[in-house]
Amino acid sequence: MQETEIIYNVTLLVWYLFSFVMNIGLTILLVISKWKINVKANEQGWAAIIPYYNQYVFFKIAGKVKLFWIWLVGGIVMLLSYLVLLFTAIIGFFGMLSIGFYNTSTGSGVLIVLVISLIVFIASFLATMVTNIMMLVGLSKNFGKSGGFAAGLIFFPFIFFPILAFDKKITYIYNQQYGWNQYGQQFNNQYGNQYGQQYNNQYGNQYGQQYNNQYGNQY
Repeated sequence: MQETEIIYNVTLLVWYLFSFVMNIGLTILLVISKWKINVKANEQGWAAIIPYYNQYVFFKIAGKVKLFWIWLVGGIVMLLSYLVLLFTAIIGFFGMLSIGFYNTSTGSGVLIVLVISLIVFIASFLATMVTNIMMLVGLSKNFGKSGGFAAGLIFFPFIFFPILAFDKKITYIYNQQYGWNQYGQQFNNQYGNQYGQQYNNQYGNQYGQQYNNQYGNQY
């Protein structure tokens, strides 16, 4: 029995250590990936290690700066409502130890605060989650990737953020001031010269010949 217990405790300890090391490693990988993504988008890489500012930079890269403020306010409200919810739950728990607590107006007030804080917490949580998803969709789009890649960023961040960071074929194609740059330039290079040359071939000789016929003989 003692041997079995020792084996169980050792196995549990090894698992906890493995989980701890894995979590640390994945966190470091995610930070490095976000650093590289910032650099790809011509932002400061060190922003990836600054809490809240790192999210602002990501919203900026995604072209969703206005949504950042909703995310920020939602996060603050969520934290405050959680603290109120926790504090109210503790008061309610100790109140239940007193006979007839919920027969008083104080008990009813605690219950009302508990329900309101729970509703506010859920609403703010949904607001932060939705804005974060919209940011990741914009981030994926601005790196020229599809909605499927955005789903990967949402559900498998430890896989898709490194792909976005280290795949040299994936480049940032959105300019904060002017909008789409790479594809706009590509379109201009591909079609601008093509149609410019076509216009020149079609009308350049035509009007040149007309000018020559009209004024060449005159002078």
